[in-house]
Amino acid sequence: MPRIAVAGASSGVGKTLVACGVVHALREAGAGAIVAVAGMEGALATVVTSVVDVPVIGVPTSVGYGHGGGGEGALSSMLQSCALGMSVVNIDNGIGGGAAAASICRRAGRGAGEAAGAQADPGGAAGSVPGRS
Repeated sequence: MPRIAVAGASSGVGKTLVACGVVHALREAGAGAIVAVAGMEGALATVVTSVVDVPVIGVPTSVGYGHGGGGEGALSSMLQSCALGMSVVNIDNGIGGGAAAASICRRAGRGAGEAAGAQADPGGAAGSVPGRS
């Protein structure tokens, strides 16, 4: 899966429109989770969550000024979002967001594989743990 970053010098330069195109491409590619990094009011994570059917990890950034400075505005906005399927990590914790997304994808892939394996081996003993004899 390629890594994609969308950046712009200021608000209103079309980042959200471009990000929506990127999200559409990620959906088509079968992404298992999406990390949305946003500063200022942190709305991008909520917007992305509302248009996808996979978990979204919101990462607020410390970019900003005034009341929302230091990432507190973005963090508060993401924490108060009503979007279903969004989790939030701490300010500037991109590594934590990426690790959470990787864990979600890994577990989703493992669960699908085990389910397929269970269907392929209908003679397995009831109550047995897959991979153990």
